[in-house]
Amino acid sequence: MELVELHMGALCAAIGIAALAALTPGPSQAPLAPAPGSFNVVGQSGVPPMHAALLENGRVVFLDKVENYTQLQLSDGQYAYSAEYDPASNMVVALAYKTNAFCSGGHFLANGTLACHSAVMRRSLKLTLRVLLPLSSTNQWNPDIIICGGGQYQDITSPTDPSCGRIQPLSQNANWEMDSMPEGRGMVEGTMLPDGTVVFLNGCNEGAQGFGLAQDPTLEALIYDPTQPLGERWSNAANTTIARLYHSVALLLLDGTVMVAGSNPVQMPILQPSAQNPYVTEFRVEIYTPPYLSGDNANNRPTGVTLSTTALHADSSTFTITFNVPAGAQSVQVALYTNGFVTHSLHMGQRLAYLDSTGWVAGATAQTVIATMPPSPAVVPPGPYVVYVVVDGIPAIGQFVLVS
Repeated sequence: MELVELHMGALCAAIGIAALAALTPGPSQAPLAPAPGSFNVVGQSGVPPMHAALLENGRVVFLDKVENYTQLQLSDGQYAYSAEYDPASNMVVALAYKTNAFCSGGHFLANGTLACHSAVMRRSLKLTLRVLLPLSSTNQWNPDIIICGGGQYQDITSPTDPSCGRIQPLSQNANWEMDSMPEGRGMVEGTMLPDGTVVFLNGCNEGAQGFGLAQDPTLEALIYDPTQPLGERWSNAANTTIARLYHSVALLLLDGTVMVAGSNPVQMPILQPSAQNPYVTEFRVEIYTPPYLSGDNANNRPTGVTLSTTALHADSSTFTITFNVPAGAQSVQVALYTNGFVTHSLHMGQRLAYLDSTGWVAGATAQTVIATMPPSPAVVPPGPYVVYVVVDGIPAIGQFVLVS
């Protein structure tokens, strides 16, 4: 079987977006997560984060368009349009680049270089979220995609859609399975987590993508567990107090928390709200701590993770991981993950694959496992990834690797 990247327009044409629209359900009730996690403001982004990517040094690069104000200046006095943020110190430094990355796309090359492409227009499936769910040998590496939210038209009065469609597009008899979020959301962003769940963040309950076109921000995090039965996959998590509208980003960090930044829903930055522009340019950076690191869980993560190599190959080859776990730990997963390039509620290239592993000894504190890579670069394309060792649902600090 060959796993392919599918353009969403072609995907919807192939499997009947009209049929999907006819089946869209209304909002569904969801319980509060037992451990909802938390949001905390930790720093300032320096520039409005229109685009973001996690670098191999563990820092995050922000890219913006040309602006008439940012918090940072270059040595020549010009405002910076890009910055590097260090989650370890919450310090930010200005970066210089010579183009205007307004509404650009991007991806990591096979050698780990981040490439940012010229501006593109994205209006398909207005404001919807698309996530490729975790891959594994258990499902023969068959892609499973969920599409959520959206709006009806490009205006601030547009109602948003709570529905979600999930499908395995390469299956012989591919069919939509319909579900719904607790509320309609546009510009909602889905970030996969190492435990296999997806956190949904940001967006609005009314309006559209664009400058000054959104209102009624959606402030709560939602947790989606794709392994649960239909009707039991959603839970409500923590609330933020910061509106994250047009030009917001969220991405998974090495420590398993999620950085949330941005919201610049105006043509040029404004710092004070007004009747005309009630939502300002947002420079505050938040960290969302997921349920698996809440409370005592943070003290139970695996430690001392060492990989036998960081040069991996998508050819069913193996590598060894040694690490320590709390006494009595019962299970392990090895997750190979990339955020991809984050912009406009999209994670271009986001992917999580669970690797087969052997050698785990339940109850032992010192562990050595052998992980097997996927069989083909069609499953995990070449480029930089992060290996997360996940024990009883709690991830260790991620380790950067390069897959070729």
